[in-house]
Amino acid sequence: MKSFSREARSVRLRPMTQGDEALFHALYTDPETMRFVGAAWTPAEAAKRFQRILQRGQGSPPADRYLVIVGEVTPDPLGICGSSHYDPNAMRLELGMMLLPQGRRLGVGRAALGTLVDYMFRESPAVEVYARFAAVNRAAGNLMARAGFHPSPVTGKERHESATCEWSIFRSEWRMEKSINSWG
Repeated sequence: MKSFSREARSVRLRPMTQGDEALFHALYTDPETMRFVGAAWTPAEAAKRFQRILQRGQGSPPADRYLVIVGEVTPDPLGICGSSHYDPNAMRLELGMMLLPQGRRLGVGRAALGTLVDYMFRESPAVEVYARFAAVNRAAGNLMARAGFHPSPVTGKERHESATCEWSIFRSEWRMEKSINSWG
């Protein structure tokens, strides 16, 4: 993966490195952070998965890219975002984000999402990006709606029966450096 550090109004994204293992552990072993994702990992599971990610490298575009979210004012990391799955037939790319408690409710998610979507459309052939999240995670739904994402059709289940939501946006709908990064 090319070195990447794109400034947004309130965040900067950079590739995850060996020095980010404590951040990775803090996110994936914390039950509160994982409550909408699944069971929190044990420290051993987190260590194993972190090393696997680094060994795989971040050069298998466009999926498996992990970026650290850094605040504008402080160099302290606030979370991790990136792409976890790419469907080359549908040209769809799945995005995800996890924030530390100090990064929540401060507009960090909005800024990081806008920067991440810009990056993914610039660096990949994807025509659509999407995010899946627990239906009970209202903050994720609100974030997606504010960013211009829309609910994707649910296959095989009625929407009200699904525990997972999927929201997406097409390249043709997204404007690079969209104003999502602004406050308010």
